[in-house]
Amino acid sequence: AYDQLRRYAFNQLKLSPKQVCFIHKPERSLLLQAYKDADIFLFSSRIDTQGLVLAEAMATSTAVIALEGVGQRHIVQSGVNGFI
Repeated sequence: AYDQLRRYAFNQLKLSPKQVCFIHKPERSLLLQAYKDADIFLFSSRIDTQGLVLAEAMATSTAVIALEGVGQRHIVQSGVNGFI
């Protein structure tokens, strides 16, 4: 869905590359830097059962917001270390 999402963001929503950045299969160092540079990490999956990316974001002190889900409830304590 990578190409479809890019087309939607840039062509239909008219967002610029300065407003939204798509990172596809990043190197580990780039991924860690992206977490550090982010103001928030928004996790929009309802079906991910582990939510490991939430722990990765939290490890770099990035605020997290997640939809309700099994894995998310085990990692995020809403109002304490993030928000559900």
